[in-house]
Amino acid sequence: MLTRRDFLKFVVGGAVGTLFSPLPWRMADEMVLFSQTWTYQPPKGKEKWVYTLCQLCPGGCGLKVRKIDDRVVKIEGNQLHPVNRG
Repeated sequence: MLTRRDFLKFVVGGAVGTLFSPLPWRMADEMVLFSQTWTYQPPKGKEKWVYTLCQLCPGGCGLKVRKIDDRVVKIEGNQLHPVNRG
């Protein structure tokens, strides 16, 4: 007959054994390597560049934002802005 104490020992031992085995860490490494082999597929649609300001601080640095169908896909500094020059 399995007592409550024996059951808890079994569960805790299994959890600790799984944690210290290389299996979960190996699976995590494989998932990272698999996800890095994906190629970037840019969205299709109408492209436009929008000039705006960053509002994270009072500096107000100039930004150039690339949008495709109202979806932001790239943000870079504006070379012509007098505050940050890109």
